[in-house]
Amino acid sequence: MRIEDLFVWSGGESGWSGIMWSPSEGWRIKIFAVFCVAVLCGMLCGCGQRDVLEANGVPRDIEIRFMWDYAEGADVDGMTVYFFPHAGVGRVWRYDVSGRAGGKLTVPSGVYDVIAINNDLPDISLSGTNEFGTLTANAIEVSGLSDVSRATGMLYGASLERVEINGCGVTYRQRDGTLKQCPQGLMRCWPDSLSTVYHVVIEGDKVGTHAAEMAGHLKGLSEGLLVSSALPVGNDTSVLFGFERDGDNEVSGETIDFASLRERTHLSLELTAYCSDGKKYVKEFDVSEQALNSSSPRNVVIILRDINFPDTDPSDDGDVGLDVGVDGWKEVDVTYDTSDGWGN
Repeated sequence: MRIEDLFVWSGGESGWSGIMWSPSEGWRIKIFAVFCVAVLCGMLCGCGQRDVLEANGVPRDIEIRFMWDYAEGADVDGMTVYFFPHAGVGRVWRYDVSGRAGGKLTVPSGVYDVIAINNDLPDISLSGTNEFGTLTANAIEVSGLSDVSRATGMLYGASLERVEINGCGVTYRQRDGTLKQCPQGLMRCWPDSLSTVYHVVIEGDKVGTHAAEMAGHLKGLSEGLLVSSALPVGNDTSVLFGFERDGDNEVSGETIDFASLRERTHLSLELTAYCSDGKKYVKEFDVSEQALNSSSPRNVVIILRDINFPDTDPSDDGDVGLDVGVDGWKEVDVTYDTSDGWGN
């Protein structure tokens, strides 16, 4: 090849009157082809095309870290993490992580919707675990009692949509909506409270001494919760719980369950007073307004003030009773198994 072949002749017949310092047509094509190949190689090696190269699910090591900013007092034994294929087709990957801090996982490359929940609650069952939008936490029904569930305990959960895992790390949206790209493969998620704590206080003259024992029956709750949206699902249910004496004029109790969308207008509390002679008396209170006005939707405080029992006349053997039909209290002939969810 001659050196002059690299240049275009711009002179006339009289000689080399001028030379244009530009490649000839053939060399332009060659240079352009080399440039295209280089660009294509860069694209195929870049992060933007990793999902194409790793379509078969190359195992990738990542780290998940649980951030408890929204549930600082959470005390969990471990978390279960579900990776659902974002396109809805493919295998669901499940990982159990001990403790509350997080841990390292090996996940096939791909795009996922992720749910993380604590796995230390024996009174909750899970259903719909094959899809992101159907994973449901369910309160377990008390054996032998219709529409009565066990207290669920405190369920915490977090969800992340469209998490991309590839050779360049992890890409996901943080809780505030900002896009996070982490080449080190670190993924953070922020669990929050999904169950609702109901703290009930009963105040009244001698309310802590008039009855030998008291129990509560909170009605209008939900039997299940969609974890991805934190929305209640299923039928209404109720939960039974006990009280402790805080003094002569106050008793208090607490239970944890799934709130219902209807509870703000249909939440009621039935109090049961147990007397030493074995008789039971009940009275029901509408507490919907207190749930509606609660400052925290996951921590509802219910206070019943000036709750006065009828005068009692202990018999000679020391029994304590309540006058039937007085002040709205009614005698009932119902036996509950207090070992099956009441607690006291």
